[in-house]
Amino acid sequence: MKQGRLLVIIEDFVPLLISLSIYVVLILIFTGNYGFLLNNSINSGNQSDNNQNYEKKVLGSVTSVGGTLNQTTVWTSQESPYELYTTIIIPENLKLTIEPGVTIIRPSSGLMFDVQGFFEAYGSQNNPVKIDGNRNSSIFRSDGITTGGIIILTNTEIDNGYQLFSNAWMSKTGSISITNCNFNNILQSSFLTYP
Repeated sequence: MKQGRLLVIIEDFVPLLISLSIYVVLILIFTGNYGFLLNNSINSGNQSDNNQNYEKKVLGSVTSVGGTLNQTTVWTSQESPYELYTTIIIPENLKLTIEPGVTIIRPSSGLMFDVQGFFEAYGSQNNPVKIDGNRNSSIFRSDGITTGGIIILTNTEIDNGYQLFSNAWMSKTGSISITNCNFNNILQSSFLTYP
């Protein structure tokens, strides 16, 4: 398993919560044999694969989830691991919060999270949030109707993704904050543009 250390280069030393509406160029470079750049108009990755309402079913020791959220939702370590059977769509003005110790997996291919609202993964140093794309899923896409999504990743490990960011990451405005995170075995380059 390759592990990379994240190096963030931000034009004009903008704070880590990046507002892409002010034309900031963010380049994430990993050590190891792979990397990804956030650059201009690449249309790669997976599309959202559902138009259904959010469902949550406990199947033995796994919580199976998928669909479009209809209210602000919190995933807890008590119900972990969460297995995505289809894309989780987070509409504008709604929030998905992931608590410390939660593990999220997607055994089938497809997009994991279509973030039009707010996605917050708040792990702790000793109890990180873990997201596993099973080497066949893109992790995030964000393309809201009027605004892009807001993604906050703190003490989060993202492993085995096909891409970290899929398609046109943000076509309008949006923000991303990455603090104390590890990205391991991301197979494809990810590109981010604005405008």
